[in-house]
Amino acid sequence: MKPISATLDDIRGRRVEDCKPPFHALSRHYFTCEAHQHFATEAAAFFLLMMTTVLPLFNGANAVVKLMGSSRAVF
Repeated sequence: MKPISATLDDIRGRRVEDCKPPFHALSRHYFTCEAHQHFATEAAAFFLLMMTTVLPLFNGANAVVKLMGSSRAVF
């Protein structure tokens, strides 16, 4: 049985330009064809995520303002 090993004879070198498709062509294809299809869904998901973080922050700020207002009435 012949041992499996890599030799320089097994390597086929080629230029970078010969590799198809280039990365910029893949990204161009994605942005022209696929990105527009999911934009509305992703925008809605982003809006929901922002609302789940912004509303508790506003409620916390409102509670701090009320606490400060009630502590002024005590003094």
